[in-house]
Amino acid sequence: MPVQHELELVFPTRQVARPIICEMARVTDVVFSLSRASISHQQGRMLLTLTGEPDPVRQAEAFFRNAGVAVMVTAEHMVDAADVPDVPRCEPVRPDLPTVERKLWLTISAETIDRPVLWEMSRRFDVVFDVRQSSIGRDVGIVGLLLRGPVDEVDGACDFLAELGIEIEPIEKSVIES
Repeated sequence: MPVQHELELVFPTRQVARPIICEMARVTDVVFSLSRASISHQQGRMLLTLTGEPDPVRQAEAFFRNAGVAVMVTAEHMVDAADVPDVPRCEPVRPDLPTVERKLWLTISAETIDRPVLWEMSRRFDVVFDVRQSSIGRDVGIVGLLLRGPVDEVDGACDFLAELGIEIEPIEKSVIES
């Protein structure tokens, strides 16, 4: 029976200056949903929910710990298997294709706030994402995101998010650290 673990992740940014949520999503079969992220020059803090079978959820938590992240499980409970989305993984594209990096602000409305959109995006498109900042409330979510990959994949990921009703705005100033 699937489980859901709510986690608080804390890490020194100099130690974990990589897209750890994206990396975890690529090596485990768990659904993740981000509640909040705050990244400064010294420290990162994220609230994250992992959903899946018990062993892969534990593997995801171990992945974070092995990357130098302090992991605190703040809640855990069983979930109905029907509540776990199933989106097949995309096929990796050729590594020699030209890539692009985009810094984006995502504004997520109340209708989409509970959907694991970044997880779903990461399953559908061969992109690397790095959450740099977020504030997710009951009615709206704001996410600062770095998105990298082949041009067609990044365009597809942006189109997918827009189709869900998520507003996407480029970050024109160097507001978030890359």
